Amino acid sequence: MTESNYDILLAKLDAFIRKYYKNQIIKGIFYFIGIALVDFLAVTLLEYYGHFNTPIRAGLFFFSLLLILLVFARYIAVPLAGLFRIGKRISHEQASLIIGNHFGEVKDKLLNTLQLKEKALHDTGNKDLIEASINQRSEELKPVPFVNAVDLSSNKKYLKYVMIPVLAAIGLFFINARIMREGSLRLVNYDKQFATEAPFEFVLLNDDLKATQNQDIEIKLALKGEEIPMEVFLSMDGKRYKMLRDKDGHFVFPLRNVQQDFSFFFMADAFNSDEYAFDVMAKALLSKLSIRLDYPAYTHKPSETIENTGDLSIPQGTKVSWDLHTRNTGKVWLLFEEDPVEMEEKGSGRFIHKKNLTKSGPYFLALERAEDEKRDSIPYRINVIADAFPTVQVEEKEDSSMNRVNYFVGEVNDDYGFSALRFVYRFVSSDDPAKTGKGGNVDLPVDAKRNAQQFYHVWDLKELGLKPGDKIEYFFEVYDNDGINGPKRAISQAKIYEVATEAEIKKEVEEQTETIKKDLEDALKETKKLGKDIQRLQKKLLEKKTLNWEDQKELEKLLQKQNELKQQIDEIKKQNERNNKKENEFNPIQEQLMQKQQELEKLFDELFSDELKQMMEEMQRLLQEENKDLLKEELEKFELSEKELDKQLDRMLEMYKRFEVEKRLDQEMGELEKLAEEQEKLAEETEKGNEAPEKLKEKQDSLNKKFDELQKDLEQTDSLNKELEDPMDFELPEEDLDSIDQDMEEGSEELEKKDKKEAAKKQKSAAKKMKKMAEEKKKEMKAMEMEQSMEDYETLRGILENLIQLSFDQEALMDELASTSGYSPKYVELVQRQKKIRDDARIVEDSLLALSKRAIVLRSYINAEMGKINDNLSKSITFLAARESEKVKKAMVTQQYTMTSMNNLAVMLSEILKNMQEDMMSSSGSGGESKKKSKPKPGDMEKMKEMQKKLGEELKKMKKGQQEGGQEPGSKEWAQMAAKQEMIRRMLQDLKKQMQEEGNGKEAGELQKTIDQMEKLEKDLVNKQLTLESIRRQQEIETRMLEHEKALKEREQDNKRESKEGKQNHAPLPPELQEYLKQKERENELLKTIPPELRPYYKDKIREYFRNITTP
Repeated sequence: MTESNYDILLAKLDAFIRKYYKNQIIKGIFYFIGIALVDFLAVTLLEYYGHFNTPIRAGLFFFSLLLILLVFARYIAVPLAGLFRIGKRISHEQASLIIGNHFGEVKDKLLNTLQLKEKALHDTGNKDLIEASINQRSEELKPVPFVNAVDLSSNKKYLKYVMIPVLAAIGLFFINARIMREGSLRLVNYDKQFATEAPFEFVLLNDDLKATQNQDIEIKLALKGEEIPMEVFLSMDGKRYKMLRDKDGHFVFPLRNVQQDFSFFFMADAFNSDEYAFDVMAKALLSKLSIRLDYPAYTHKPSETIENTGDLSIPQGTKVSWDLHTRNTGKVWLLFEEDPVEMEEKGSGRFIHKKNLTKSGPYFLALERAEDEKRDSIPYRINVIADAFPTVQVEEKEDSSMNRVNYFVGEVNDDYGFSALRFVYRFVSSDDPAKTGKGGNVDLPVDAKRNAQQFYHVWDLKELGLKPGDKIEYFFEVYDNDGINGPKRAISQAKIYEVATEAEIKKEVEEQTETIKKDLEDALKETKKLGKDIQRLQKKLLEKKTLNWEDQKELEKLLQKQNELKQQIDEIKKQNERNNKKENEFNPIQEQLMQKQQELEKLFDELFSDELKQMMEEMQRLLQEENKDLLKEELEKFELSEKELDKQLDRMLEMYKRFEVEKRLDQEMGELEKLAEEQEKLAEETEKGNEAPEKLKEKQDSLNKKFDELQKDLEQTDSLNKELEDPMDFELPEEDLDSIDQDMEEGSEELEKKDKKEAAKKQKSAAKKMKKMAEEKKKEMKAMEMEQSMEDYETLRGILENLIQLSFDQEALMDELASTSGYSPKYVELVQRQKKIRDDARIVEDSLLALSKRAIVLRSYINAEMGKINDNLSKSITFLAARESEKVKKAMVTQQYTMTSMNNLAVMLSEILKNMQEDMMSSSGSGGESKKKSKPKPGDMEKMKEMQKKLGEELKKMKKGQQEGGQEPGSKEWAQMAAKQEMIRRMLQDLKKQMQEEGNGKEAGELQKTIDQMEKLEKDLVNKQLTLESIRRQQEIETRMLEHEKALKEREQDNKRESKEGKQNHAPLPPELQEYLKQKERENELLKTIPPELRPYYKDKIREYFRNITTP
């Protein structure tokens, strides 16, 4: 389609408009540059020289910015929008006016053409005519170049307005660029504080203005220049703070626990520094720390979890599981002494790690921030407690009542428990080569889970078959339950048990024997002295009506001396028991001497009777009550008891000396036989000639030395025998000893000459003579013993006959006295007869005492009963001499007591005679072997029960005779029955004592109740009182004895059963060890109260405290 003239006209107008806007843009650029430079120079110069504050600088900055934006919008942005037909632009009409102003000839024609076109659009009737007019006019205007109406070069005139500010800016830049730089910088940073130019320079020394939350920082400043101010202030958050000056002349200001970003500047002498910004970064935080501890199984400790603490004190081998909850954290590291370990992330800031710990040391939890990978470390320490070695502490006690039985009470300690506890022993040295180095061990019960516990062990060394000279090392060993390193062993202090040699034992026994004899002599002297003190006190009491303070003190002192004497005798008894046990352990004496030894020990027990103890207690009570009359009577009894004690000590000393001689003779003959065997053996070795003469001579010299020592022992024994009041018929065979000694010496000389044949002859001769001498002396001793027994038997029989005669005489005297008046001439004769009976009784007493010093079968109560007889006889004579009816009655009472005691003593002596006769017959028929005393048996109780039953039948018969009006029993019958009851009671007392020695305290207590009933019945018989209560008491005694017999049978069966099962029986623990174990048990109860949540350290401290307060 052909383009119309009008369209061409419009295209030419559009081209004009575009050039028009281009021209406006060029002119606008010149305006913008000029105005902007002028504005920049103006505000820069104003700020540089004005140093305005922040508000003014902000006003200048925003005013300049607004001005520039307005200029840009008006002169550049608007023409650009018109150029690109954005928004409102000039119309064709406005463009025609502008063109018409430039081309005058077309001004109206161009405008009319455009208006005709507008009219043609609205007037459709004349449209063609109008279109033709438009076409014609367009054709006329077609040659006119509309674009020439705009001359772009005309803008050069504005260049001068641009060049002036440009040249000014360039000139200012070269003259003082600082004005433009600092002025513009302060304007752009209007919100910052800029210091006024000072004669010095603020130099910030901090390398990095960054910190982490909660960190402590220091802002450091140095001043450089000619004039340095003395004070510098730091301005922050509108406040001013004075800075400190350090030793280097720098200024510092500390800030603690910074939390957020902040700005600051320095002030000095009215000058301010630039403003600085400190960047405070969020810190990696540990919000929760949980550690699970899984302890090794052997510790028996349950797993536990601890919160918010990283310091650990744990057993070796514990599995530790860390569980951390964090904030602002990218990674967490566990830093040990070895390589660091990165913890496993579980999301949401949670990290975990597990590790078995075996050694102590520090470690760190390092929290790393995600943004800069900077780590914040938290230091902790792990204290790994290695399993401690167990400990064992032992206290050793030797039972004085059982030779070579040792008791051990100990305690084992460990941190977590035990796996084994043993008692270990071994022979260090022995004469038996097979024993040396050998030993054994005993496993002891131990609770594997308790870390502190007590134990005790009884060691019976007799089971080891010890011989003189043996040495045994012993100790306890304990193993803990260490499940990491294996059980660890600890031992108690090793000790040596050394058995004395035969020579050492012999020497020690002899020294102890001499000590015992000396102590007995001292006790005897004290008894005599005490007797004199009692007599002196009695005389004083007779002269006084009441007791004064001095009398009371003197009596108290007397009782105190008596108590000291008792303690002295008790100690002698203990020394004797220890000495006997030591001696009999390796060199047991023959059975007959053993029985004598046991009887001697019984005599020791009887020195202080229960009656004497009760008497002392009664005197103490009467002394407190100040009862003179009763105290006087009790003092008389006490004097009698002291006399009996004096006689018993005298007898005890003599019996002890006699037994020592018999024992030494028996041992020396045994040593002689042993020496003969050794000599004979050496003679055989000499005959064979296998050994060198020098070695044989050395052995012979050793035997010679032993024989010389034996000779000295025999001489000492002979000397001790001669010191006895009634020496035994023993002569030292000096000629035989000299002959043996000569043969042995000659044998040694022949060996020195290396004449073995002649030496063997001398050795055989010496051995033969020693054997012969030992056999002869043994036979001699046996015969001497039999002869002594026969003599003692005859003596005792004579004493018994005299005693019975005295009993008859006393009974006859009593009958006559009952019918004789005190004023009758016959009364004097009766008193003289009473005196003769007393003198005869004293002869019997002396005979009994002399016999008792060599016949051990006479018990101490024999002499005590005889002492009562003489005392009552003396009282009878005293009462009879007064011739008063009341005194005569008292005399008759004492005579009755005398009769009772005589009858009691006669029964006792008769029983002893019977036993002596049986013993002599047994010894004669069995080659001298005497019956061995056994432990309590049911048969013993059965025998006593039958005796009591028989006595009960006699009592019933006697009671029946009284009820039927028959003849009253005489004094003899009453005395005989009382004596029988006393004998049964004493037998039961012996049985009770044996049970106590065997540790059967409960059964002994039941026997004591029966003994008490017997004493009451015995008192009724002595007082010639037989009531229904007496019969009932007798029946109760029989019932109780039946129960005792049954209990003994059951006990014997239990003992047999235990023997078959091979059980080992030990004596009960000594009282002090029982108390120790009770004390330890109380400590255990206290330890159980320790709160379980306490740490092991504090538990150990508590245990140590209890050990300290319970250690004696």
